[in-house]
Amino acid sequence: MQQIPGQTQPKPVGSQPVLHALLEAESLLGVITTRHNFMSSIPKKDPAVNSMKSKSTRQKYIMMLQHRCAGVDSAEPKQLEAILWDELIEGGFVNGHVIKDAMDIPYDFSIMGPTVKGRLFLMELEAQEAKDTTQAKFMRYGIPIATFILGAIWSILIDWFKKKAGL
Repeated sequence: MQQIPGQTQPKPVGSQPVLHALLEAESLLGVITTRHNFMSSIPKKDPAVNSMKSKSTRQKYIMMLQHRCAGVDSAEPKQLEAILWDELIEGGFVNGHVIKDAMDIPYDFSIMGPTVKGRLFLMELEAQEAKDTTQAKFMRYGIPIATFILGAIWSILIDWFKKKAGL
C-alpha cells in the first residue's frame, strides 16, 4: 500500500487483517485503473498503436517513436529548432533556456553552450557521420572487393601475357 507523506496507516490488529488486505487491494486496483485510463486515452486512430497487435515490444517502441518523430519533423523550421534545443537541454547536452507556450510546446530559446556530455555526444555524431560518407563506404567495401577481383583474375592475366609474349 502506498504511504502518503503525513498520513499514518492503520496497523492490522485482531479482525483487521481482512480490512488491511482490502485496503491494499483497493490501492492496487487504483493503480491498475489509472493505467487502464491512460491506455484508453490513446486515440484508437493512431497508426502507431493500431498496427502493433502482433509486434514485439522493441518493434512497438520503434513504430511509436517513428510516428511521433514524423510529427515533430513536420513542424515549422523555427519551431522544430526550438523543440530540438529543448530536447538537448532536457537531456543535459546543452546549457540554455527554452520558452514554451500555454500548451507546453517550445517556440523560442536561448543557448549558453554545450556541456561535457554535449561535447562527447557531438564527437559521437561526427564519427557516425564520417562513417556514412561515400569515401568511407568506398574504402570499407570498394577496396576489398577490387582486391578480391584482382586476386581472382591475376593468374589468368599472367597466363595471357605469357602466351602473348611467347613464353
